Amino acid sequence: MNKSSVSVRQTASADQTAQADHALPQFCLLMSVYAGNSVTELRRAVESGTIEQQLPPTQVVIVRDGPVGADLQQFLDLLPETLELWFTGSRAPELTIVPLAQNGGLAHALNQGLQACKYDVVARADADDISLPDRFSTMIPHFAPDRPHIDALGSAIQEFTNETLGTDAERAGQIRLLPAGGKELEKFARMQSPLHHPSVVFRRSSVLKAGGYPEHSGRFEDYLLWSRMLLQHCVIENLPDVLVLYQADENAYKRRGGRDMFHDEWRLQCTFRKEHFTTFAQFVRNVAVRVGYRLVPTSWREKAYHLLVRLRNGSVADAKTADNSGATAGSSSSAQSVVRSASSSSDFRGASDQAQQQAAATPSANETRTATARKVNEDVQTYTQQIPVLHLDKSIGVERIDDDIPNLPSHEL
Repeated sequence: MNKSSVSVRQTASADQTAQADHALPQFCLLMSVYAGNSVTELRRAVESGTIEQQLPPTQVVIVRDGPVGADLQQFLDLLPETLELWFTGSRAPELTIVPLAQNGGLAHALNQGLQACKYDVVARADADDISLPDRFSTMIPHFAPDRPHIDALGSAIQEFTNETLGTDAERAGQIRLLPAGGKELEKFARMQSPLHHPSVVFRRSSVLKAGGYPEHSGRFEDYLLWSRMLLQHCVIENLPDVLVLYQADENAYKRRGGRDMFHDEWRLQCTFRKEHFTTFAQFVRNVAVRVGYRLVPTSWREKAYHLLVRLRNGSVADAKTADNSGATAGSSSSAQSVVRSASSSSDFRGASDQAQQQAAATPSANETRTATARKVNEDVQTYTQQIPVLHLDKSIGVERIDDDIPNLPSHEL
């Protein structure tokens, strides 16, 4: 346990008292672990989501998705005593471990975990990511009874690798922003997932009303869930603060492509069309861009991904600046919010330097985004030529899409 754990442990009791005094909702931390997880990473994830939090969860639910190795099982067996030790002098979160006999995939595991959650407010965390100390103290107040209703809330995230964690190279980790909410988020959701899943806090009741995590949906159980929540007019928003560190290892871009990912993406887009989440024009656009993205070589995919993230971050920052155009000079932009939140973690102060550099480059941001958009369009035109002939079911309004993808009106893109 690191030094920050000791200092947080000493204030945990005060944090829990403040939680009650201000009528903040009690909440559950929901995680899933399977045989492929590392015990070192799982311990780090649990520690960062409990004892290192300024506002610890009331309950921790961990789903063991099928058999795991002896080291992981031992960690889970000893976790009740470990939590009591971490929270010496204060009340430890209630621990619920849900053992599944067979590995059924993330969606099935999370649905089983939701059944074990005792509280309506649920925070998600992956077994290999890191929650920054102010994550819950920043997000949970948005679910207080005296605040405007919200169904799901996400945050910005910053990528890291185990090799760069705690080194000077950590500042190279890319920060990923998403639209704050409203029409901008709804429009964005027709093309990309509107929430970073490992950063999300949601209402269990809203998720269950939308049908829970869609099982048999491949790797897009979260995206499909958000789309169904939006169709039910749920309120989904994002904070600009970096509150989660997301592990992006050397195989991350390889996993985003290949035949299996292609088929998962194809089924997702067909489902969106069948459920009227996307228009026909949006469907064709997504097939050309997103499905094509799964087919290109990994090196192309990595370059295109970084270009798109930079373009997206610039658009989000512009929207934030426009919203704050009438505010005082003391109001912070999204990049400055990233600086403030990332600086709260002593392990990731490098993110501050990166965000400050981004903020300093704002005067030339429009030129940069124009050049980036041009490069992205060139890449899209290149790899859409590799998309095979696709035959669709008539129920989604299309019989055939050839390699000759039609030009779409600019307002549809």
